[in-house]
Amino acid sequence: MDVIVSSSAPFIENFTRMLPRLLSSMVFFVVTLYASAMAARATSRALKYRKVDPELSLLLVRATKLTIVITGTIIALQQVGFDLTAFVAGLGIIGFTLGFALQDVSKNLVAGVLLLLQQPFDIGDTVEVGGYTGVVTNINLRATEVQTYDGVIVLIPNTIVYSKPVRNFNRVDRCCIEMNISVAYGSDVAATEMIVRNALVSLPGIIMHDPAPRVIFNRFGESAIELSAYYWIEVKAVGQWSNTEEAAAILSAALAENSIEANVHVQSFNSS
Repeated sequence: MDVIVSSSAPFIENFTRMLPRLLSSMVFFVVTLYASAMAARATSRALKYRKVDPELSLLLVRATKLTIVITGTIIALQQVGFDLTAFVAGLGIIGFTLGFALQDVSKNLVAGVLLLLQQPFDIGDTVEVGGYTGVVTNINLRATEVQTYDGVIVLIPNTIVYSKPVRNFNRVDRCCIEMNISVAYGSDVAATEMIVRNALVSLPGIIMHDPAPRVIFNRFGESAIELSAYYWIEVKAVGQWSNTEEAAAILSAALAENSIEANVHVQSFNSS
């Protein structure tokens, strides 16, 4: 028993001597986390007040928070006598090894930073990228969130967004929208075309001349007659998202009022 007590005495003495530093280090780390959150909120408010682009603000806020957390962690470790030199050397070896294992994650991280800096699109823009068309709802360091027209949120890896062609419909003055209209067999095609033309006139932001809206017959489908309506809108005045939703509702209501059974949906955008 005396042997156990005598052998553990140095350990207890060292632990007792280090305990105040350990507690202060833990307190300092918790304070660092709180300070990083406060600094991030303050930075966000300041950038919003100065009307900095949301994407750049997002990058700066995250960089501010990460910098404070890393600095606080280093200081907290130094307080307990942690050997940072050996730790950094080991971290470099581990990072080199993980770099090969996590190439896709690293690529997405770098691509996310580049997207936030270069800003090929803004949050709220209507884009077509990676085979998806919709509104950009968020840009983070791993993926870009796009809400498609059927309401689904799609996470597109940043490497795809950065390396593939991106069609941004909000950075043009006007845009041509194609609406597909399927009407039941037995419907008067000529009357349907006239109803659609008259309904398009009431759309906000629509361009009535040069070029004028067009409604054309496509083909006889398996279960319906298929038509297409083409019209141009002033993008900056109304935006594609709200206009297409309103157009589909107006066309459907106009056809229903004339007892024409139809299905209306957006086919594609073409910008100019």
